[in-house]
Amino acid sequence: PLTALEFREDQSVQVELAVEPQELERRLGGRPTVPLQPLLRGEARVSVDQPASAGVVIPLRRPAWVDQAISATADAPSAGLALKTARQAELAAQDRLREAILRLELEPGRSIAELTRTDSRWERVVSRLVSEAQVDRVEYFPDGSTRVSVTLDGQRIWRELSQAGIQPFQRGK
Repeated sequence: PLTALEFREDQSVQVELAVEPQELERRLGGRPTVPLQPLLRGEARVSVDQPASAGVVIPLRRPAWVDQAISATADAPSAGLALKTARQAELAAQDRLREAILRLELEPGRSIAELTRTDSRWERVVSRLVSEAQVDRVEYFPDGSTRVSVTLDGQRIWRELSQAGIQPFQRGK
């Protein structure tokens, strides 16, 4: 397992792994020709063609919405075919879900919409989440109209934001 990870000012990273020699031998497919040490160290350097962005920092305390389902519902008038009408209602529900996600606050006065305005990566994260939202319910009405509800788990939204490359769970200076 990883025992140490040090990010340095010169843009190098030192990595330290603790490995049982027997496990390393097994993974290498036989006995190596040099003695194995239980602690391995390595270093890598990152080259940057453009200046690094300041990044976005997620607050240390999780917002209350993380433990909730975020849902949206939309209706569509008859489009002739029931499945076509349902798809139109689903797309409208997804648009409403996107709006609901963008309104979610990371902390008072700071919403996910602000993330999308500062860096296009976050808009892509939100778009992917919305496209993967689960359809909860589809209702077909006698006049040919349809109502669709979609839902996304708040924990999934939080996890995706945290894994998308921002500095998770830290406070900015």
